[in-house]
Amino acid sequence: MPFTNYFDQLILANLFGGSSSSAYVGSYTATSTPAVCPVYFIGLGVAPTAVTQYKNSAPPYWGFVEPSGNGYTRVAITNDTTNWAATAAEPTIAGANGSGYTVQNNIAVTFPQSTGPWGGGNNITNLGVWDALTGGNLLVYAALATPQAVAATSITIAFAVGAVLLAIN
Repeated sequence: MPFTNYFDQLILANLFGGSSSSAYVGSYTATSTPAVCPVYFIGLGVAPTAVTQYKNSAPPYWGFVEPSGNGYTRVAITNDTTNWAATAAEPTIAGANGSGYTVQNNIAVTFPQSTGPWGGGNNITNLGVWDALTGGNLLVYAALATPQAVAATSITIAFAVGAVLLAIN
């Protein structure tokens, strides 16, 4: 998954001049002290979506369109080594050229069961990592290998341990 320019800047701000004791304030602003997000929120995107690294001035920011209603919500995952695990060796990831540092989800990521169709009849085509439950900033995104249809009630989308891979190339 590629990182957005926003997240690249946040990483650099943390590596160079950031403070590990800074309190995370939700969405990063030019006046806030950057800190590592204590909780990440996994969201889904629907087609047609033209995701980009650059934030638009109006919604949908980054071109990432999420479902709304019918039980959809982002999934919160605490940012710790229980939930995110570094891979032991450089992986070969399609699109990542097999290089860079990679972490993966160490727990299953399970979305709430649908109470109706998600995405207005469009398939779920993307996965994104956000810094807030609603709104916030898109940090990382990728297309799903297989789009998922949520056209009815009682459908659950889940990603197994190791299915969400995050890499810096």
